[in-house]
Amino acid sequence: MQKVEGDYVYFYPHYNFFSAPGRYFHQPPNERRIAALKESNSWNQEMSDTSAFVRARIVTQIEPGPISDEKLANVFFDVFYDAGVPRRHAAIGMIFLRTDDYGRSVYLGIGAGQYWISTHKAVFFQPDHSFDIETGVLLITDNYNYQTDLRLFMEANGWNTPFNP
Repeated sequence: MQKVEGDYVYFYPHYNFFSAPGRYFHQPPNERRIAALKESNSWNQEMSDTSAFVRARIVTQIEPGPISDEKLANVFFDVFYDAGVPRRHAAIGMIFLRTDDYGRSVYLGIGAGQYWISTHKAVFFQPDHSFDIETGVLLITDNYNYQTDLRLFMEANGWNTPFNP
């Protein structure tokens, strides 16, 4: 993060964290990854104009997001349901990540199939809460290095641009 001011934190979008696929076998990031993160976040440099930053309210628990639980459940099964796997096995859920200035939102969907092999997908909703299964789903194939893919996916879906239905 770049700064904390009151109840808000400011950070550069897209390249501001490490991620790991699971908590039990997590390895600490290596020095090369730490150096790359610092470089992409202007470490030890004069802070730029805050217009380059995302401003987010500091919270102590994951917020539910703008999409209703019913809609999320329906989209979850559309995105993760495999015709060969009973719906009761296609489980885990959707976690709200963030919303842009125009009301678009991104969720992380985590599904586990019949043999509990997990799959991660980014799921994109427009401001009117519509969802397009053809363009609104990103399969995350590398749980360590997906930030560029996620940024391009969000941009392709109109992230932080005026909404014209």
